[in-house]
Amino acid sequence: MSLPSRIVRMAAMTAVTVGLLLGLGACQFQTLQRYNPADGVNVDVGSVKVRNVSVLVTAAGQGVLSGTVTADNAERLTSVNGVALLPDGSPGSQLQSAMPEPVEIPAKTPVVLTDINPIRLTGSDLKAGQLARITFTFAGGGSTEVTVPVLDKNSPEYVDLKIGSSSTPA
Repeated sequence: MSLPSRIVRMAAMTAVTVGLLLGLGACQFQTLQRYNPADGVNVDVGSVKVRNVSVLVTAAGQGVLSGTVTADNAERLTSVNGVALLPDGSPGSQLQSAMPEPVEIPAKTPVVLTDINPIRLTGSDLKAGQLARITFTFAGGGSTEVTVPVLDKNSPEYVDLKIGSSSTPA
């Protein structure tokens, strides 16, 4: 084999190798691990499913519960309460819940919590970037506690989100 053909062959092999590395480097591998591709968290209470739940801070120490609730059969969310968690994970201030009325959840119909009369939460330790432990209680007797992220309503992802039936962002 002559020197020029060896160089050509090595250059071709190098080009193929580089092409494969670049091609495989762009691949996104799937996972078998369950994960929530959203900012909030998911929780089930019997046949009730609460999805992408979080607290959106609208002002210092004030927030609104965000998420979607569905149920196989008609259900009613009767109360929401909780506690803000401090940066070290210990309990901070109790959250006061202003829930105008129980939230009716029709069978197999998603209810977006920010679309209804908002469930407002207040507590001196409620701050974006931290967590809150929220307890949901349903009329059917089910109750669950879940730790949710506390997010800033003024961040680009949420700044245009309208809360309640108002026409202006809250």
